[in-house]
Amino acid sequence: MDVGKTEIADEGLYQAFLAQKIPHNYIRALYYSNDTQKMKERLSEVINGEIITRNFQSVGDNMPYYPSPTELAYLKFLDGQTDQIYSSVLNPDYYLGLRGEGIKETLSLILTILYKDGSETLPEEIEDFSESIFSLNDDGIEVFRNDDPEKTVQEFFKKWKSDLPEINHDTALIMIEHFKDLIEKRTQAIMAKGRTNYYGECAAFIVAIGMVEESLGKEGAMIELVEKYRAQYPCRRNLINAFKRLLGEN
Repeated sequence: MDVGKTEIADEGLYQAFLAQKIPHNYIRALYYSNDTQKMKERLSEVINGEIITRNFQSVGDNMPYYPSPTELAYLKFLDGQTDQIYSSVLNPDYYLGLRGEGIKETLSLILTILYKDGSETLPEEIEDFSESIFSLNDDGIEVFRNDDPEKTVQEFFKKWKSDLPEINHDTALIMIEHFKDLIEKRTQAIMAKGRTNYYGECAAFIVAIGMVEESLGKEGAMIELVEKYRAQYPCRRNLINAFKRLLGEN
C-alpha cells in the first residue's frame, strides 16, 4: 500500500493508532509518517497519558481499546523509554504478570537489542519472537507485508533499533547475567516436566544469550554456555540435537 506523504495520510495513521494502540500501529504511524518527529511527539503524548485498567477491552463497536499492561510496556519500549523497561526486567516481579509468550517476546527483544550486529544473526527462534512484539494481534505481520511486500518486520525493527540510544556496557552485562539465571530456571522447569516440545526453544535462548555475551566482548561465551547445558543434560537427546542444529554440527 502506497501511503501518500500528506498531512491527511499522517492524520489517518495517527487516528489508526488512537483506535487500536498496539505496537505495529505505532511503528506503522512512525515510519510511514511525512513528519517523523511530529508524529513521534504525538504518539508519545498518547502513550504517556494512557490509563490502563485491569479489565481492558478489545476493539468493538463504539468501545474504547485499553492496551494491556504488556502492550503498554512494549509501546513505552518502542517509544524510546528503554531505561524503564531495562529496570523492570531486572525485577523478578515483572514476569509475574506475563504469560509465557510475553516473557519470551520480552527476552528476545532485549537480546536482539543488546546484540552487537556482526556477520551472523541470532537463532531464527529469537528473531521470530522479537518480530512478534510488532504483531500482538493475529494479522500484525501481514499488515506490514501488505503495506509494502518488499519490507519485512525485521527491516522495521532494525530501523527502530538504529535510533535507540547506546546501552551502557556494564548494564548490558548485568542484564545478560540476569537472563542466564532466568533461562536456567526455565530450562530446569521444562526438563523436570519432560516437555520435549520446548527443548528447542531452550536451546535457542541459550545459544542467543551466549552469542550476545560474545558480542559484548566475552570470547567463547556461547560455546561455554552450551557445553554447560550439554554436560548437565547429556541424556536429553532433543536438547542435544537442537544444539547441533543451531551450531551447524553434523
